[in-house]
Amino acid sequence: MAWKLTIPTIWPWRKGVEAVHAWIESHGGGAAAWVAEARGKREDRDLASTWRHIHAFGPPAYQAESLEFVPGSDNVAGIQLADLIGYPVARRVLNPECPHRAFEVVEPHLRNGLGSRGWMELP
Repeated sequence: MAWKLTIPTIWPWRKGVEAVHAWIESHGGGAAAWVAEARGKREDRDLASTWRHIHAFGPPAYQAESLEFVPGSDNVAGIQLADLIGYPVARRVLNPECPHRAFEVVEPHLRNGLGSRGWMELP
């Protein structure tokens, strides 16, 4: 089924969901467990709405998945790992001319590296 996007900001989230599912398929298939750190009522509602839109118009396999919000005080290992990787990458993308020691540590462990086709910079 083709994606029916009506909100431009959904596109980066959709690409992320597609990447996760491609990785899952390349490792034997199955369903994804989606967990997000709770931020606030409005932020959680906006993320849940975007997530429902992506899953409603995506492939049928997406429709059986659910999203769970957990408080930051739960210290979920997967969310901590995402923060440890995401922050240095974001700093590098936002200010590429400035050296970032944390990014230098993370970069060799990234699947395709920042300079290859695995990364997209969005407006």
